[in-house]
Amino acid sequence: MSSHSKAAAKFIADAPRTAWHDKALFAVRTKRDKMMHEVPEWEALREASSQIKRHTLSHLAHYLEEFERNATANGIVVHWAADADEMNRTVWELISAHGGKNLIKSKSMLSEECGLTPYLLQRGVDAVESDLGERIMQLLHEPPSHIVLPAIGVRREEVGELFEREFGTEHGNSDPTYLTHEARRQLRPKFLGADIAMTGVNFAVASTGTLAVCTNEGNADMGTSFPDLHIAIMGLEKVIPDMRALAVFTRLLARSGTGQPVTSYTSLYRKPAPGKRIHVVIVDNGRSEWLADAAHRNMLKCLRCGACMNTCPVYRRSGGYSYSYFIPGPLGIKSPYRPAGMYHTMLQRVVPYTIRGFFYYQGENDEIRPDTYGTLLTMLIARWRQDFEDARLPFILVQLPMHTYADTPENGAWSRLREAQMQVYQTVKHTGIAVILDCGEYCNIHPVDKHPVGHRLALQARQLAYGERELEAFGPIFRSFVVEGSTLTVFFSHAAQGMEWHGEPCGFQIAGADGVYHDARAVLDGDTVRLTAAEVPAPAAARYNWVNYGAVTLFGKNGIPAAPFRTEASPLPLTAVCE
Repeated sequence: MSSHSKAAAKFIADAPRTAWHDKALFAVRTKRDKMMHEVPEWEALREASSQIKRHTLSHLAHYLEEFERNATANGIVVHWAADADEMNRTVWELISAHGGKNLIKSKSMLSEECGLTPYLLQRGVDAVESDLGERIMQLLHEPPSHIVLPAIGVRREEVGELFEREFGTEHGNSDPTYLTHEARRQLRPKFLGADIAMTGVNFAVASTGTLAVCTNEGNADMGTSFPDLHIAIMGLEKVIPDMRALAVFTRLLARSGTGQPVTSYTSLYRKPAPGKRIHVVIVDNGRSEWLADAAHRNMLKCLRCGACMNTCPVYRRSGGYSYSYFIPGPLGIKSPYRPAGMYHTMLQRVVPYTIRGFFYYQGENDEIRPDTYGTLLTMLIARWRQDFEDARLPFILVQLPMHTYADTPENGAWSRLREAQMQVYQTVKHTGIAVILDCGEYCNIHPVDKHPVGHRLALQARQLAYGERELEAFGPIFRSFVVEGSTLTVFFSHAAQGMEWHGEPCGFQIAGADGVYHDARAVLDGDTVRLTAAEVPAPAAARYNWVNYGAVTLFGKNGIPAAPFRTEASPLPLTAVCE
């Protein structure tokens, strides 16, 4: 049994706590969903944030240098740290030079990632957490169990007992208002007596050299108001181009994390007040590895909002401490995106729980390796079936939709990835495939309308996993072709009910022996499509919708689009074919 399974079993043994924890986190998820529906441009905001991050990461050195230049001009001292050890050492040197021992700290996941607080405690520095949830966990001598809601796993009765033990509050009084007032009373002298303030950084604005810190308690502002020294720590992925970008992210962050329109306080630190100093430490700690890896680069887009944790039913029901590392996402030395990290931190934790099958919607980040994707996916299916001790475990793939970015070649790798997905379905037993070619959008990697995706997956599951064999779960799929004179005829399976055009026929191309493709005139005839082109008097090959993004016009009578194809495709070297 995995470490997660053991820890989860211990957590769920307390059924009332499990139910309460699940309900509490799902309530936050519900608030997020409600807030999402109140913003008509929600998906546009998400896409805008993704594009901003994509652009920034593609020019990260430029924006980091711009930030350093402008921050320095503002009077902020910039430091660089390659890893956790260097960050901790830099912070300690700043504290030592300042001569203080009392540090007031606002919440920072980077400090947790790098083990800063215990590092400083060993050197006699009392780093007091000023976020209420973080302070509760600090008094309990426990790490936080959630990146946004650090004390979500602690019930208010337990907080009451903690405060009674630490501060002598009224016995049995667990009223949240009473406990909050007591926490403020206890923290006030910590604020007033602090020599040094520390904050994290939610966003670093390159064009102005500004540090943006988002809180709901005002503790960052309170902490930085009194000490002469403010130390900010940030991962290098926190930089953004300008204030317009900041406006996008501040509209998303709180809505996604806590279901608020905006955090109560969005503090901008641009230059130190007279007589005070601001130092910022920019930390790598493995981030440049992912920047260099195109398959994982997008992980650096993470806003650390915690929405994934609030959504995940396993997390909600097993508690944050059942995981070996409570900080999710791509960052840090224990990241699930390290080699085999996602497998060990996610899938392995639910092995060998009984499941009916898998929906597998993935492939967007694999455009750098379309030629090996089929082999890797086949091996993955075999391994997962082995882990769950079921050689016939249904595996239903989602073929990639239409999608492109403005700077992506028209005939890019997504066509080859779709082909690899189809070949895995046709080669590996007990698999299905949902074709969603008609669901994509330009410059939006996630289809806005999820209903067709869910509907087609449900059809696949009903047929493959639940035995409804008479159900037609597919649209037309290429079967074979013949050439007669100047006409190339394509035959389709899953077209017995007939096929139809949605809009003007397009997307078909044919080529002669020279391999040069030309747009073809397409005519429906039962379960076939006849193709001709004046430029190709002797056709030898055909293809359909061999583009990253384009119009989808050929459908089955059941409303499911025909899958893209090319006739000259050869089977991929699948080395782990499942029985």
